[in-house]
Amino acid sequence: MPVTILGATLAVNRLVALGFAATIGILLYLGLTRTRAGTAVRAVAVDPVSAQLVAIDVRATAAIAYALGGALVAAGGVLVSMFLTFNANLGVVFTMKALIVVIMGGVGNMLAASSPG
Repeated sequence: MPVTILGATLAVNRLVALGFAATIGILLYLGLTRTRAGTAVRAVAVDPVSAQLVAIDVRATAAIAYALGGALVAAGGVLVSMFLTFNANLGVVFTMKALIVVIMGGVGNMLAASSPG
């Protein structure tokens, strides 16, 4: 069912996917910047040896980060499947887009990677 917003016609399933993706992104950002566990994940990502010196369990934190990454991949796949059909070549398109986002935004800089233009 199409919806017209400011003269542009958009599909509702794309708007729902956008809403979920924005919510997940905001929650992830807040979780990584405002919680103790998020600070531990960022510390382990920057320097695991120093993180261990301040009593952060590096193995457990890395496992949590790995599991969180898997959950994000699963959520992304579900959201993309709402409006695209999957085929064997689909991964190439998203890999190229992700590479461009990482190059433009920088590794580890969530605000720059998510900002437009």
